[in-house]
Amino acid sequence: MMDIVFATNNEFCPYAAIAITSLLEHNKGEIWIHLFTIDVDESNLQRISQLVSSYIDAKLLIYPVNASLLDGFPNPGVYSWAAYLRLLSVSLLPPLDKVLYLDADLIVMGSLQELWNMDISGYSCAAVYDTILSYSITKDYIGYDYYAEGYANSGVLLINLAYWRAHHIQQQLMDFLKTHLVKLPDQDAINAVLHGTIKFIHPQWNCHTGYFAFPPLVRSDQKKYIKTLWRNARIVHFTGPAKPWYRECVNPYKKDFRKCAQLVPWNGICDLKLQSNRRKSLLIIALRHCKNVVAMFFSIFYGD
Repeated sequence: MMDIVFATNNEFCPYAAIAITSLLEHNKGEIWIHLFTIDVDESNLQRISQLVSSYIDAKLLIYPVNASLLDGFPNPGVYSWAAYLRLLSVSLLPPLDKVLYLDADLIVMGSLQELWNMDISGYSCAAVYDTILSYSITKDYIGYDYYAEGYANSGVLLINLAYWRAHHIQQQLMDFLKTHLVKLPDQDAINAVLHGTIKFIHPQWNCHTGYFAFPPLVRSDQKKYIKTLWRNARIVHFTGPAKPWYRECVNPYKKDFRKCAQLVPWNGICDLKLQSNRRKSLLIIALRHCKNVVAMFFSIFYGD
């Protein structure tokens, strides 16, 4: 049995449904999906419920969150208020020992049993390093040595809830956000509070777009994984503005995302454009494809 947490607002419901579908398509056995929601229409919740009910061993529990619980938190800016909901896992969930949190802008490409069974005793959570861009953004205020202790991407977190309860982590996260200026809201809080207690794991469990950039936007010690990630990522996280539902996205796993999109009860959710001017859009796509070819070529020089 696995306990998986997702969080979404109303706008992101179709993409949360795609992420959930990818999980259930690639994982069998009893799976409990805990869906944290904020300002979500009942019609969207019904669609997701019907979707999950079509999988025999999957169960869905929905946790509507009142926005007042986030009073005093900094405005997330380009991010959603739903990004904060993972920080409330202790108070929202039953007294579980651990959960696997997954963002709504990702797809699962294989079994997660190995990740779920990972030993995180003594750790607050397990996570993958974020891009080096996060270091540039946060270095002036994060308050610790990024390269020595790492900075995690919060899109995939195997959370040790027993540790969080014992060390009052939720309250520490909330206190931090109410007393600090942040640029990467929930992620800054997680790293500032939990640094030194995070177990950093193979990026196959959170293959973000930094691994496909050229030059790669990852730490030097992470470049050795790049070659295998082009085809063998277990969780693909579509970070950055060019999500796979946009025409301008050229992520190598975009086709896999769109296959899952065909299985959810929404239409027209993958026909969006970042650039309204068709000529500019095509130019962006062509340039990104060229960069992909270059990035893939140079990936052969990074050994695992």
